[in-house]
Amino acid sequence: ESDVSAVVTASGAQFVATATLSKAGVWSAVVAGTDSTSATVAIGGSPVSVTVVPGAPDSSKTAAIGVAATVGATNVFTVEGRDVFNNRLATGGLTLAATMTGPSNGRATVVDHGTGRYTVTWPPVT
Repeated sequence: ESDVSAVVTASGAQFVATATLSKAGVWSAVVAGTDSTSATVAIGGSPVSVTVVPGAPDSSKTAAIGVAATVGATNVFTVEGRDVFNNRLATGGLTLAATMTGPSNGRATVVDHGTGRYTVTWPPVT
């Protein structure tokens, strides 16, 4: 959740629009007023473009995608980092370690793609 303020100056006056946003992306803030005929019109300098970026990583929202394994094959799945509002992270840098346990134990390798996505690969299950 991010509090975003947009300040627009028109005719020497400043107008402030504030919103609380939880969805990452590009937002357009329209600041409008009422003219002498009571019509609602956007003031000069409006709309204002606001870019909201994902928040801090949240492990409860981060997801593993494609986790089916095949006997005798190298197996791969993707981990997608997400914030508390389920926005996909846009950058890497998480510290991830994967260890497989079961009939065939082993340590997987994790590749950080720098995009919020990670590839996890583990050797063939035999």
